[in-house]
Amino acid sequence: TGVSDDKRRFTALVADALRKARVRNPDSAAEAVVLLIDGAIVTAAREGTPAAADAAHAAARKLVGRDR
Repeated sequence: TGVSDDKRRFTALVADALRKARVRNPDSAAEAVVLLIDGAIVTAAREGTPAAADAAHAAARKLVGRDR
């Protein structure tokens, strides 16, 4: 379907960015980062605040080893 195709393309785009940043296991990391993004979007919509984006960003940095 269109949604799953879009998500697959977005995940591939994230994986490519992670690969260029020399993140280990970029494909599996991309799946996790996209999940964090999806969760942040849903939480922001539910709570009416963008604070979830900051939390997702911090979690993603830890996930890919860039939390220093």
